[in-house]
Amino acid sequence: LVKGIARGASIYRETGNAVEGLATGLGVTFEESVWAVINTCELVSRGAMAVATSRPARYLGGKIGSALRAAKLGHDRPLSVRPDVSRS
Repeated sequence: LVKGIARGASIYRETGNAVEGLATGLGVTFEESVWAVINTCELVSRGAMAVATSRPARYLGGKIGSALRAAKLGHDRPLSVRPDVSRS
């Protein structure tokens, strides 16, 4: 934003054309904003990838996966039925 304002102001001072200065300033501001979004996305994706592939994350993921598989296998088995014990 600051670069766009500075660039637009310098164009206006040089040429005296307000429309050209405004257009140049907006163009620079837009371009800098796009670059900021791209850099932020890259930083977030690299950080997420680093966290996902870290040893603690892989360890916890393996434990959670094992627990879910065990729960699924345990859920598929029928409940054991206790034999009816009559009291006589």
